Amino acid sequence: MSNQKFTVTFCLLIMMSGFVFYGCENKTNCDPFSVSAIDEFSAVEKEGFSPFYIHRGVNALAVNSEMFENDYAIAEYKFQQKKGEYNIKITTVLEVDGESTYLLFINNKQVAQLVNEETEVDLVEKTYDFGKFKLHQDDVIGIAFNNISNEKIIENEGQFAFARGRWKNLIFERVCN
Repeated sequence: MSNQKFTVTFCLLIMMSGFVFYGCENKTNCDPFSVSAIDEFSAVEKEGFSPFYIHRGVNALAVNSEMFENDYAIAEYKFQQKKGEYNIKITTVLEVDGESTYLLFINNKQVAQLVNEETEVDLVEKTYDFGKFKLHQDDVIGIAFNNISNEKIIENEGQFAFARGRWKNLIFERVCN
C-alpha cells in the first residue's frame, strides 16, 4: 500500500473512532428524551444562588421574587444516558414582566447562556437550543435561572413586577449520523 493510501486510511480510522465514542450504535439510541425540571432536577446549595420553588400551576421551577429580588437559583440533574454528543434544549416559560436568563452548566462549568424573548402573552412555553455537547454518564447538568423585571408591569404599591425564571424541562437529542 502506498504512503498516501495508508495516510488516508489511517485518518479515516481516527475519525471513525471518534464516531464510535460519541456516535450511536444504532438509530434506536437516537430518540430525544425530556428531563422534567420539577421531577428530576434537585435543589443545590451553592454560594451566590437562592433557593427555587415549584410553580405547580405551570409545572415549572421558579425563583421567588418577593424573597430574592434580581437573583439566580440553580438546579442539577445527574445524566444517566450513554456517553455521546447531545443537542440540549430547554423549555422555558415566557413572562410579560421580564426576560429571564438561563445558564447551562456541565460538571460545574458554564457552557451556554440564553435569554427569554419579550412577549405580550404571559406564561407561554418556548423551547430554545443551547447547542451540542459531549456528555458522559453521571455528568452533572445544571441550570441556573433568574428573576428579573423589565420595569413594564406595575403591581401592588407601585412596585415593578418580576419574571420568575420559570422553566419546565431539558430535552436531549442524541447526535446520530
